[in-house]
Amino acid sequence: KIKAIILITVITICIAGNGPSLRNYQNHGIFTATDVLSNNLADYLAGPVLIGENRGEDYEKEHNRMDKLTDKERITEQKQFALQVIRQYPLETAKRIFYHLVWNLYEPHWEYILFVFGKGFYYNSMFDNNGNFRWSILWSIPFVFFYSAIYLLGIIGFVILIRKGKYALVAGIIVYLLPLAVSIINGQGARMRLCVEPGLIILACYSVRSLSEKHC
Repeated sequence: KIKAIILITVITICIAGNGPSLRNYQNHGIFTATDVLSNNLADYLAGPVLIGENRGEDYEKEHNRMDKLTDKERITEQKQFALQVIRQYPLETAKRIFYHLVWNLYEPHWEYILFVFGKGFYYNSMFDNNGNFRWSILWSIPFVFFYSAIYLLGIIGFVILIRKGKYALVAGIIVYLLPLAVSIINGQGARMRLCVEPGLIILACYSVRSLSEKHC
């Protein structure tokens, strides 16, 4: 049953998720649903990489040039621009992706709740504009330990499933976690893991239960 559910789900998502892409390919000759991916590659990955390499002016020039193109041309140009930057600066790109990964995995949700009431702060901003340390960021330390425990237990649970030979379930979990992998292109914090977070917690709970049964 699990194999059937995984197979049907993947096929359904592939067809339904690519409906807009098929329409755009038929009408405009480009196979993409939106310009979100190209925008993220150019503005949230390649852009910061160039800025980190002291080439911010070059990025601004390219950004302004591409803004004047048609949607179809801009999507193509943004992807080519991003790939060129990634090939030219692989180390700086890897550093930026790691930064996004940490930010997306560890930013606490409560920050956004408090921000509604004007009390929140951006988790990735340890210093203010004057270079002073933001002591309020220390409130996030408990969340760092909490999420570290969740991810560690989740990995253990994943290994346990593999060792038990539950490969269909493992494949399903990998498909389920794919949105989190894509989110490393840009750093948008806790909301990027919101769609997979319940599954991560369930996997961590499964790990705790399996380890408890083993030692009882």
